[in-house]
Amino acid sequence: KIYLTASIEKRAERRQIDFIKQGEKFSLGEVQQNLSKRDYIDSNRDDSPLTKAEDAFEVDTSDITIDEQVKIILNIARDVMSKKYPEMKVC
Repeated sequence: KIYLTASIEKRAERRQIDFIKQGEKFSLGEVQQNLSKRDYIDSNRDDSPLTKAEDAFEVDTSDITIDEQVKIILNIARDVMSKKYPEMKVC
């Protein structure tokens, strides 16, 4: 299990870029406020609140590229697989 996270500031920057590409303009503060509100709702809802599983590996994506994220996740998967199935050759 992988739990991806990023700072609220970085997530707001990324989301603002998405909005700009869609031709919409919101201030960084507005985007950050919206994300914070959504995070609160998602993590406090009664049905299936968003939480990190106890056995999940947390990957903070704040300051890394998508390629770096993929490499980290693949390395985690390889490590887990090699421990779970030591007889298998994991590439």
